[in-house]
Amino acid sequence: MRGRHSRNGIALSGLSANTRVETLRGPVAARDLQIGDQVKVHSGGFATLRWVGTSRPLDDAGLPMRRLSADGADTTTVLTADHLVLVSHPKIELLFGVNEVLCPAKYLATTGMFLPDSSVNPAFVHLLFDTYELVQCGDDWVESLMPNIDRIRAEEQDTATEILTLLPKLASHQGLASYVCTQPVLDEREATVLFG
Repeated sequence: MRGRHSRNGIALSGLSANTRVETLRGPVAARDLQIGDQVKVHSGGFATLRWVGTSRPLDDAGLPMRRLSADGADTTTVLTADHLVLVSHPKIELLFGVNEVLCPAKYLATTGMFLPDSSVNPAFVHLLFDTYELVQCGDDWVESLMPNIDRIRAEEQDTATEILTLLPKLASHQGLASYVCTQPVLDEREATVLFG
């Protein structure tokens, strides 16, 4: 079972359909994930996928970012420009007092990890769990959907209704409190200081 496809961008984050996600049954292309799949998460073990849907990026979303391998070759991992990726770096603890931070994929181009890719215009897959999670895609941990229900309602009412039917707790502020990231998120200036 899969969620709806929205013609509008319902989130700043998203994985391309070909991005491979680690699950209990091994690596699975995001397009083939189903509600109920057990997905590997950074917090430990596996989490049940509660909703999976797709949308097209908004016109001002920026170019998709393709993950490069250690030798600079393309991989099948493509994220939206603002999709958050967990990174570690020797200077992180010195600058921020933590071991790991989250960074938008577009700011990782200077590191050689990601490269803007103008050759693709994919539909992006959104993965929703009971809480905000970091899921494993290849060598990276990337964020799951942080559901902004008000934005989703504004862009696609039917999608919001479907999500709220599956996860009614998202109708309350208390339920939304399960979807916060605990790692610091780098802005452009901080990413430049760290990786520049």
